Amino acid sequence: MTTPTGTIAAVVRQDVTRLRSAALDAAVTSLERRGGFFPLGLSVDSAGRLEYHLTGSAAARLSPMAAIEVVERSLLATRDELRAVALVMDITWLGSDAVRVDLEHRDCEGQLRIRTPYSLGRRLFGRTVTLGESDESHAEPRIWP
Repeated sequence: MTTPTGTIAAVVRQDVTRLRSAALDAAVTSLERRGGFFPLGLSVDSAGRLEYHLTGSAAARLSPMAAIEVVERSLLATRDELRAVALVMDITWLGSDAVRVDLEHRDCEGQLRIRTPYSLGRRLFGRTVTLGESDESHAEPRIWP
């Protein structure tokens, strides 16, 4: 993700940091409660409000790939009112479970892909989640190509 400089860069960094944190928090909460999670989207609108984009009640009948498409369409449909988006999914990466977060900002070129491996442990009520070291790479944007 290539970022601009100056005042816009500060807003971009703030939006990306906020989305990254919210995405990991949502994933960890679901992993602790259910041991996994369905793909979801997050966005920051023009006013700076954070919103969640979920697949709704049809999620139980969707494959994970179909759910990603539903969330992506939701983000695409509202992109003119958004500053930044994140698509969050539970994946297998390098033989391990991982949280993948694809971040895009309308004022940047490209997409930042973050993969964070995790392991689950047991406790009396729910699970514990241990996050590994994140890996970041660039990817082709899907919301603001």
